[in-house]
Formats: sequence, structure tokens, C-alpha cells
Amino acid sequence: ISYAITDFDNKGTLDSTEQRYEAGISWQTTAKTIGTATIGQTYKDFSSTLRKDNHFTSWEVSTIWSPKTYSHLKLLANSTPTETTNSGDFVKSNTFAANWQHEWSIKIGSYLAASYNSEIYEGSDRDDKIYHYQAGINFKPKRGINFDLSYQNAHRNSNSNGFDYKNNQILLTTRLGL
Repeated sequence: ISYAITDFDNKGTLDSTEQRYEAGISWQTTAKTIGTATIGQTYKDFSSTLRKDNHFTSWEVSTIWSPKTYSHLKLLANSTPTETTNSGDFVKSNTFAANWQHEWSIKIGSYLAASYNSEIYEGSDRDDKIYHYQAGINFKPKRGINFDLSYQNAHRNSNSNGFDYKNNQILLTTRLGL
């Protein structure tokens, strides 16, 4: 059970207070599968009378299945509010995501990820669909030295002009630790 109050000071009509009341459970069905689920109410109260106060049900379900100690599949689904930057009063975000990580050896691993996000801009007609895909390999030649090579594809389809995009990236990342 949790309760949170967040004040958003946006210096304008988007100033608001958000209250969340949530309850949830965690489970471990087998030694290989764990999960959590929460559900609650979110209340959004705006300082400005130009904005409509709102409340709705927010929820999240996630599970991790580890068929082997070196292989993990994570699934996530949620519905939660996020702040808007320019359209509507706030964003009602619905996300569905999957992520698989596998260690092929002590030095080499790989991962695949995919997600779908529906963003509904409350107080506006804007509605976005965002798709994200990622695949990568990582190499750890020595302790404290990590190399990561990945490909990412993201695109947004919006019913509002000027918000569509497509993004493809190839990333080579190096992490050094002491």
C-alpha cells in the first residue's frame, strides 16, 4: 500500500498537485518466476481554473521469468499519468513492454527489447502511438570495462501535425569503472 503527493510547479496553468493511492501484491510462483501488480486511484488537481481536475484508475503489472540463472524475460504493462509539455492537461500513458537479457558467457551477453506506448493527451484531441525496438550485445573483457553495441528504432505516430518521427540509432557505448 502506498500514498504519494507530488507538486508540479510549471509556472503557468499546468501547476498541479497529484495524489496517488495504490495497493499491490508481489508473488513468486516458482523459483524462476516473480511478479508484482498494483492498482489505485490518481487525482490531478490544477491550480488554474482554466484546467479541469481529473481522477482515474492507474495500474501496473510486471513479471520476470528466469528459465536459467543467466537468462531473463521481463514483461511490463501499465497505465499511469505523465506530465505534458505543450498539449492538453496531462498525458494518460499506457505501456506494454518486453525485454530479454541473456549471458552467453562471463564476458558476452545480449538483449532484445520492444515496447508500445499509447499516449492520450487529456484536454486535447492529440493521441500518440510510440513503438520502440532495441537489440544489442555487450562485451566485458575485464572487470570494470564494458562495451555495448546496440541498434535502436523508435517511431511515433500522432494524430496531431508535427509530432510524428522516426529514429534509428547505432550506439557503441564504453563504461569504465574502478
